[in-house]
Amino acid sequence: MAQFFLKLFLFFLLISPAYSQGFDWQYSPRLPFKAPVLFVGGIAQYDLLKHFGDVQYIEGVYQCAAFKSGSGGGYSGGLHAEYWQTGFLALTGSILYENVPAAFKADGD
Repeated sequence: MAQFFLKLFLFFLLISPAYSQGFDWQYSPRLPFKAPVLFVGGIAQYDLLKHFGDVQYIEGVYQCAAFKSGSGGGYSGGLHAEYWQTGFLALTGSILYENVPAAFKADGD
């Protein structure tokens, strides 16, 4: 799975422009000037997770095991967009897939 996200990251890296947000931020001698208002980008991350809880497995009247903490490594990826309506107001939105696994271990009683 990690190789898939590495290939996906390299794909987006190759197709993304090399300049900042697609706009030359130098002032123009002829003000006002047109500035872009829509920005779209990708999101990719890897998470180290720590889970806490109180999960008990009970069979009949006997408690078999109690799980108190767990851990895992999750990942997420998606798209993010930002639309500037005015100089002080922006609307943002994201489409994101996130995997949050957990591995709990406990000794049986």
